[in-house]
Amino acid sequence: IGLFENANPELHGGRDVSAKNILDSAELKLQDSSGFDVEIKTELYATIASLWAFLGDFDRARRVTQKRLESLAAIGPTSLKVSALFDLAEIAVQRESATDLASVLNELSNLKNKVPFSLAQSADHLWYGGWHDLNSGDFDSAVEKFSSATRLARELDDKDRILRSIYGKLMASMSRGNRGEAIDSYQEGKSLLALLKLTREDRLRRELEMVSALYHLGEYTYGWPIISALFVESKEIHGNFNPSQQSLYFLWGLWAVRMGRAEEVLDWLAARSRQVNSSIYETDFDAKMRYGLLEVEALIETGDSAAVRPRLSEWLAAKDRVSNKTQLLLSVLSLEARLAAEEIEDFEKELAGPVWSEMKGVGLRSDWVGYKNWYEGVRLFINGEISESIEQFRSARVGFSKELGSSHPRTLMASFNEALGEIIEETSSEQTQKKLDALKSIVDELAVRLPPESRVISKARSILDFVVDERNRLVLKGEFYRRKKMVLH
Repeated sequence: IGLFENANPELHGGRDVSAKNILDSAELKLQDSSGFDVEIKTELYATIASLWAFLGDFDRARRVTQKRLESLAAIGPTSLKVSALFDLAEIAVQRESATDLASVLNELSNLKNKVPFSLAQSADHLWYGGWHDLNSGDFDSAVEKFSSATRLARELDDKDRILRSIYGKLMASMSRGNRGEAIDSYQEGKSLLALLKLTREDRLRRELEMVSALYHLGEYTYGWPIISALFVESKEIHGNFNPSQQSLYFLWGLWAVRMGRAEEVLDWLAARSRQVNSSIYETDFDAKMRYGLLEVEALIETGDSAAVRPRLSEWLAAKDRVSNKTQLLLSVLSLEARLAAEEIEDFEKELAGPVWSEMKGVGLRSDWVGYKNWYEGVRLFINGEISESIEQFRSARVGFSKELGSSHPRTLMASFNEALGEIIEETSSEQTQKKLDALKSIVDELAVRLPPESRVISKARSILDFVVDERNRLVLKGEFYRRKKMVLH
């Protein structure tokens, strides 16, 4: 009651008090209060934390949940503590903190022997364990835990829990290279969605979550008809260029570029710029830049270097206004544009810049470190330092495999360049033939995930055809212009 009274604008010089102000006040009052018993106090902490999570501030949600646990410390192991720990596990997942989640899972495992878990909690315990294993690279264990979580969720007939367990299994299956199992999981999840009583809008959102996993795992060819259908359905439900559908628009655009449909993306972006009021994005410059970078990526794919340069310069000039992650993405496109235009000196300057030399940001994903190794490998290969480039491509492959899975096109491309370097350096004809066969297998696997006419597949086949001839392999060691053209990027 006191909190609502304090929200009275007359007490604050006529100013409105935000929800965040009220939550901060509530936390302080609760912390200083001795008038509540433990159960009420922890319930109020839970409410405050859930509201912070709803507002997207998971750091504050974590802090308040920790206070909730501290208030329970005096009464020992109880179901209240179990519930608080499960809430903390969910916050760790939202914050993408594998370290926090490992700590919570350890506490839950210790408590399980003292406080019986409900069937739903047992399913959640397995799911959180699967998520941790997936992000730690233990894909076999992740598949096992997600499968067990699915079985328990089926016993509960809890379709939401079944769906998220299937989604986890999909991610883990693809990450360990079991494409068939992953696609089976996708189909299982899609069939389950059809049984749920959902609005058309909610089903679209759920299907987008499922298909985004296929994109993350590099299943571009398989998933393209699915994302295309969702794109059309979104227009039927929400109309064109609805701000609430930005995630779908970005995903469709990136997917289309990988499928060799960059011209369609450029046409869509041009139509959007004519119809959408740009002021919508003035408060979210990251989103505005993402549309700009999507255009740059599409232009790079079309080979229109003249159009790329001014667009790229515009966004590079504004890079200090965006997050570290967006700066890295911007730099990746800049490096790709330099390579496409064969501006090798500018490429090396960009790679030596602070974005890559300092690798800003704590806890960067393995694939960002992989990109750094990847482009260092390209630089070394072009400069004729083949042995050194092999080591960089190998490190990139390991990083991509950990984050994206062993069969992701990015991992396969790193494997291709690594194998190409080994073929050029190899002196034994018998070993060379084995490695040529391996190179052909990599190209065949890439062709499952990318369309045959795509730029990457065309270039990979061209390189393969070239290095089959021993004389050409010798040429690659010495001729700069050939090395620029032969490395896959």
